[in-house]
Amino acid sequence: MRDFGDSPEGDPSRRHVELFNRLTKQFKEDAVSATIAVAVAETLAWLKANKESYRFNGDVASEPWWPTPPKTDNPILLEERGRALRARAFEHGLLRLLNLLKTRDVFSDLGEGDAKSLIIEIGTDPMTDIIVREMEKGRQAGPQHESVNLTFLRGLFKYSPTVKPAKVRDKRLRPLATLGLVTVRFDGSEYSVKSGVVAIAFYEKVYFP
Repeated sequence: MRDFGDSPEGDPSRRHVELFNRLTKQFKEDAVSATIAVAVAETLAWLKANKESYRFNGDVASEPWWPTPPKTDNPILLEERGRALRARAFEHGLLRLLNLLKTRDVFSDLGEGDAKSLIIEIGTDPMTDIIVREMEKGRQAGPQHESVNLTFLRGLFKYSPTVKPAKVRDKRLRPLATLGLVTVRFDGSEYSVKSGVVAIAFYEKVYFP
């Protein structure tokens, strides 16, 4: 996976702040917002059609993302199917949306190979589901709950308390922010993280419906 902005020279903290600020500005552009809106509608239609799915390597397969299971009245099976349905809708829906945005140059800072590998990595990582839903839950609870810090995310990602929060920033936040799934700000002393515009659009217009 590409090294998102690091180089041997300069202040790494400053480079991170500049990167996050640039990404925040990029995803607020009117043209990008319009592209996301169209891609979100197309993603929902693709999920409803249920004719294709994504393989582990990111290729599209002519197989439904949700194969129709046999009928059952078993409440345990129904519960587990519901869980599986939500998980598959999230994974395949997010992969579809991110790939559409890639083809429309929303991730123009990334080369074709870098973008594809990053989308596969983030789109198939179970932690992406957790972080997007956690950020959205906070956003729905109100402005005072919509942002979290690196220490909170360190626990959410199951890192040891001895791990420096900067590792969360470097290993987790940069890829998520690059794809518009989180927005990261630095107030001079602490990083704050909240839902990114792509995550909000996906959750509200694709996953939740």
